[in-house]
Amino acid sequence: RLFEATKLPGTKILELGAGRGLLGMALKAAGAAKVVCTDEPRLVDALERTVESNDVAVEVRALDWTAPPSITDDFDAVVASDVLICEQWAVALAAVLRSILQSQAVAYVGTARGRDGIPHFLRAIDDVFHVDQLHTDDFHPDFRSD
Repeated sequence: RLFEATKLPGTKILELGAGRGLLGMALKAAGAAKVVCTDEPRLVDALERTVESNDVAVEVRALDWTAPPSITDDFDAVVASDVLICEQWAVALAAVLRSILQSQAVAYVGTARGRDGIPHFLRAIDDVFHVDQLHTDDFHPDFRSD
């Protein structure tokens, strides 16, 4: 529901911690105008290979969350999926979001329940961002597991 096809055309999206880039590629295939998938430098080669083998026009960049971000593009949305594994990653993600989000941009951070980093992330962003937490009942029945 967050990324309905009617909202995607013309949208510029940055994916943080893309892994193999599935979310970013899906958003591009669903109509986003520009998608940039990022991950730590040592994982970028694998990400690029996956994107190339799927023939999806997304840009791939290295982004080290422990160094000041070099992202200066203007994105409409930032997405991150299953990156709140631990306190270290959660706090680093919060710092990256603080430095790259433009005033009108929205961040969507999805994670499995019970991840260790969730409370640390929420504390780290509490004074800067408005947070809406979605619960299982908020998802379409085809896209949730109870």
